Amino acid sequence: MFELTILIFLVLVLSSIQSIIGVGVLVLGTPILLILEYNMLSIFSILLPISIATSLINIFLMKKNMQDVEKILSSKTKNFFYIFCLPSILIGLLLLKIFYYLINFEILISVLILISIFIKRYYQNKKVYISNLKKKIVFSIVGLIHGLTNSGGTLLSLFISFSEKNFKINSRYIITFFYLILASTQLVLFLSIFWDKIFFTNTHWILISTLLGCFIGNYMIKYINENYIKLLVEITAIISSVFLFINGID
Repeated sequence: MFELTILIFLVLVLSSIQSIIGVGVLVLGTPILLILEYNMLSIFSILLPISIATSLINIFLMKKNMQDVEKILSSKTKNFFYIFCLPSILIGLLLLKIFYYLINFEILISVLILISIFIKRYYQNKKVYISNLKKKIVFSIVGLIHGLTNSGGTLLSLFISFSEKNFKINSRYIITFFYLILASTQLVLFLSIFWDKIFFTNTHWILISTLLGCFIGNYMIKYINENYIKLLVEITAIISSVFLFINGID
């Protein structure tokens, strides 16, 4: 019962964060559950449906308050995402299947999160031109990392933030849309590859917690400066990474 209470509270917090900045359930949930001694397959089983549900609810809530949604996301960027990112998820999941018992996921995810935060900090005040070739490479890397470790969201949000100035409307919607497709594709492929190792439990409590977190996040975004939230997420990610790294070398 105590473990379920912790999980429900974690889902509430993570779905609130993802509702505010577009990512959070997988990026922060994966290292936290690793610290709580869940294995990677259990983490995928738990977090992927939560991330998908959170993104779906948020897209519905955002569309109610937006006009010209289709103009925000260009068809070329969508095509690059579909063609280069989604197939890379399959490659990442296959690598996970092959090297599951050989890879130290604590250290790998810790390093990836820290590198992502460093890149974000380095480029956040710089004007960066992102060519079509760079977009293809970035989307491929995001898919590969996400399929292997669940941690592609940080790179995805970083990439979208470069190309969009209005975070509360444009970037937040684009990140949420792509993250929905990313997680949905990952879940379908994951179920296909690891179908005999999947488990779902206490889904009604998890769904209620997710729904409540989405409403809390969408309410808070109206009154809070997203820069403070992003800073808090970075601090949380760094703390999680440090603990993961220490656990990984024990």
